[in-house]
Amino acid sequence: MEEMAAEKWFQLGFHAEYPEDKIRCYSRVLEVEKDSLIWDDEAIALVWTNKGIAHSDLTEYQEAIRCFDNALELNGNNPDIWYNKGIVYS
Repeated sequence: MEEMAAEKWFQLGFHAEYPEDKIRCYSRVLEVEKDSLIWDDEAIALVWTNKGIAHSDLTEYQEAIRCFDNALELNGNNPDIWYNKGIVYS
């Protein structure tokens, strides 16, 4: 049940038009997943990355970096996370 809830929130965030809505949905995924521990590190890193991109779109750069750092803790070899973090610094 929790896995379905997390997946639903992820899909809503992925398809949301506005960054604020994306952030709300991805935050919900992380909240649900924190209790269920069903998703693997790579999947959770993607949620953090997408949340970071949404914060970056809102020019909330410190929060974006925090999200990318959380993603890198889970999947530090993913070049997409490093790329997105670099964009924030540019």
